[in-house]
Amino acid sequence: MIVNSGTGADGRSGGGIGSGGNGEEQQAASLSHPRQGYQMSSPSVSSTPQSQPHSYGHGAGQSSQSSHHYQPHQHPSGPQYPPTHRGVLYCSTRGGCRDVTFEEVVMGGLAPDKGLYVPQELPYIPPEQLEKLRDASFVELANYIMRLVVGPEDIPPENLRVLIECSTKNFRVHEVAPVRKVGPTWVLELFHGPTFAFKDVALQFLGNVFEYFMAKKKGDPDVKLTVLGATSGDTGSAAIEGLRGKKNVNVFVLYPKGRVSEVQERQMTTVLDKNVHCIAVENATFDDCQSIIKSAFQDKEFREKVCLGAVNSINWARVLAQVTYYFFAYFRVLAQNERAMRKEQQQQQQQQREGNEGGRGGVSPVTESKATGSGGSGKDGGASDGGEEGGAPATSSGGMPNSGGGGREGGREGHTGSKRSRSLPKMSFSVPTGNFGDALAGYYAKAMGLPIDKILIATNENDILHRFFSNGKYWRREVHPTLSPSMDIAISSNFERLLYHLAGRDPDLLREWMEEFERTGRLTLPPPTLAKAREDFVSCRVDEPVMLETMLSFLREHHYLLCPHSAVGVAAAKGLDMLDAHTVCLATAHPGKFLDATLKHLPVEVAEVEEIEEDMPTQLRELDHLPTRSVTLPASAFYVQKYILQTLEGKDNQALLRWLEMAGLIWGYGDGKLGRRRRRWSMAVAVAVLGTAVGVWVGARRAAAGGGRGVLS
Repeated sequence: MIVNSGTGADGRSGGGIGSGGNGEEQQAASLSHPRQGYQMSSPSVSSTPQSQPHSYGHGAGQSSQSSHHYQPHQHPSGPQYPPTHRGVLYCSTRGGCRDVTFEEVVMGGLAPDKGLYVPQELPYIPPEQLEKLRDASFVELANYIMRLVVGPEDIPPENLRVLIECSTKNFRVHEVAPVRKVGPTWVLELFHGPTFAFKDVALQFLGNVFEYFMAKKKGDPDVKLTVLGATSGDTGSAAIEGLRGKKNVNVFVLYPKGRVSEVQERQMTTVLDKNVHCIAVENATFDDCQSIIKSAFQDKEFREKVCLGAVNSINWARVLAQVTYYFFAYFRVLAQNERAMRKEQQQQQQQQREGNEGGRGGVSPVTESKATGSGGSGKDGGASDGGEEGGAPATSSGGMPNSGGGGREGGREGHTGSKRSRSLPKMSFSVPTGNFGDALAGYYAKAMGLPIDKILIATNENDILHRFFSNGKYWRREVHPTLSPSMDIAISSNFERLLYHLAGRDPDLLREWMEEFERTGRLTLPPPTLAKAREDFVSCRVDEPVMLETMLSFLREHHYLLCPHSAVGVAAAKGLDMLDAHTVCLATAHPGKFLDATLKHLPVEVAEVEEIEEDMPTQLRELDHLPTRSVTLPASAFYVQKYILQTLEGKDNQALLRWLEMAGLIWGYGDGKLGRRRRRWSMAVAVAVLGTAVGVWVGARRAAAGGGRGVLS
């Protein structure tokens, strides 16, 4: 079953109460307009291009060279960077602090007053500057956007660029986040990172930023950061991959035992780096894990003792990093749509010329001139279908609402002979949503000037956000396990940021709302506030049978396998009649991460299953053969904090456990060599067996002291 948020037949145009009117009115109602409470700061644009342009590369060996001489790659007519300026400052949604720097926000995670950090102002990128960003690569675009937000006092420009380059070098494709046309559907593939999930984009960056800021504190070698995170599946492995081996950083990841896929769990527990610690929380949901995290941040003594940092999307740096791929996807889809439109126009013109030539025998020159002129391409004739210089490509009835037949301003005026700058059409994004961080990034991208029409909140049966956008009731309910586990969430922790903006950036009102919700589990907002939310969002709930049907239809019709979460996003867009050239569906994870769970529910032949499994990435197929390490603890903040303290204070024991595990590997390898090198390997076997026994005993003792049981496998 698909349930939408009362949007009517056309999900986009009917999604918001009071969202009608032309595109200019909608832009005025968006967050990016000053009347919403933001102090907008448009970046200055220099007319002089930088000299000695530097082309970015994705190779590991290029960042060291480019770190000495910072010369951004700019075409003469391309994006010009603003002059050095102070970065954006931040405040808590609950009003407890203001004028917080980017470094303090990243390292602090959660605000001391239990609120989330939000920018006090956002840079606005005007349309003429957006035009210059159209051809930028992902790295160039990320560098441009982040330089508007991150000031040189936090990260100098040359260092920021190197951090971004390093954060993308482990992606398997040059584009980082390529856009693919699958049938009529635009799919933004966000699963080409190290852990095959969209969270790699942000967490590779966050891990490097953590290490960078810790290196700035090298005058105090005793300062070590403890990063604590909760995961419903993908965040954990992405955080671990982004932080493994980082200097002066330890990472602890909590996950609900039995509520993540087997691949997701093994992606976490097979990482044996000494600074990585996986905690399976017994009899818990993701929300229970999230609650433990928040309790740790609210414990001032514990927070300061371990120098606690956050890796979940409550950390603003994650949201900022995700803003970049909305811009990137928009420009890539825009370019491909325009190419398709030009090709169609050329075909129409060719057909028209052929038709005119076939009928010349009885047509006077004057009549012929009128016939050919009325179908002008827009370059000279000014026809309403746009053309090379006639504004945005015209759209039919299937185009974006309020497009006026040719983008937001309806293309250029016909038959005037004047040349107007091309207006950029609006696009919508369908976002599989759990914790709301990804959708919030789209909201901020729109605030910064990206022409976004609607952000579609696609949920599974755990639909607290869909219910809010349907009737204004943000009511907590019990979580039900589904085949899309990363969306099995009762409370969306990032939603507080949106509520803050819906409250008119009034921290007192927001605090009142959140205290009511924390006390009762219910928050109901008045109709005017709901109407304000619907100006930017629509929502749709997709039940499991529809999700599976979508996966099967894509596999049958397009030979393209979606992961369950991505299938929810596509099904939601289809349910709201939004699968067209102006909607992009986010593919948030590789299907191989959920293969065992989903294939048993799809009516596919054995041969098809084998073919699909053969196409899965080697990294995922080999997980079954790797050793794992984790600890299981009760769903209690007390026990988790105690375990963290004991682990950090017992570094020698941790090193011993790692060594003993390696001894176990030597024993397993040597077992097959005893025939040839009996004497040598008998010693290794003896040491390994003794070491493993001692390791299990030490792990059990330490975990028992923390209230849980150690697991070495």
